[in-house]
Amino acid sequence: MTSDKSQLVEELKRTIRDVKNFPKAGIVFKDVTPVLLDATLFAQAIHLMAEPYRDARITRVVSIESRGFLFGAPIALELGAGLVPIRKPGKLPAATQRVDPRVRHRRAGDAP
Repeated sequence: MTSDKSQLVEELKRTIRDVKNFPKAGIVFKDVTPVLLDATLFAQAIHLMAEPYRDARITRVVSIESRGFLFGAPIALELGAGLVPIRKPGKLPAATQRVDPRVRHRRAGDAP
């Protein structure tokens, strides 16, 4: 990682706020709101996250709800790709597909 990238990663680490015991005891919630409020830092973060995929001809960026949408959408724009939002069942009005999350960890021949 170049010095500039390392400095940006360190700045992001300093900017992301830790909220202890949220949403419950023992959890440290990483609050990205301070990054989102700083337009320059937010843009730099998006550029950094998109960089490894810039020449990969990505056509879709898949993002998981909440924070995934906040970062996935601008990354998709930066890559000239569409966005596929992943949400809990019943949260989207259009036709959807459902994937059993247990399936992705099965190997051929494993029992269902």
